[in-house]
Amino acid sequence: SSLTATEISVDTGSGSVDLALDSNPSSVLVDTGSGSVTLSLPSDFGARVEVETGSGGIRTEFPIQLRRSERDHIIGTIGDGSGRLEVDTGSGSVTIRQG
Repeated sequence: SSLTATEISVDTGSGSVDLALDSNPSSVLVDTGSGSVTLSLPSDFGARVEVETGSGGIRTEFPIQLRRSERDHIIGTIGDGSGRLEVDTGSGSVTIRQG
């Protein structure tokens, strides 16, 4: 199922998160202690991005202007940078898809 909202906050101690967004929210915050995170975002999505994972890879289909890039931590900008996207997972991979 897909979702339309301005601000989205998901916090789970254990479990995967799979979100599909129909519109560009101003804020997306995802925090999971253990579990993978998959976000499907509109192709015109724009945000300041910070993604951190304790163990697991980070994969994005969006071009990101990177300010910091490590295997487990990236900071940068997607598109116009108008929103905010923060993903933090203690254990699990992070995937950011277009569409």
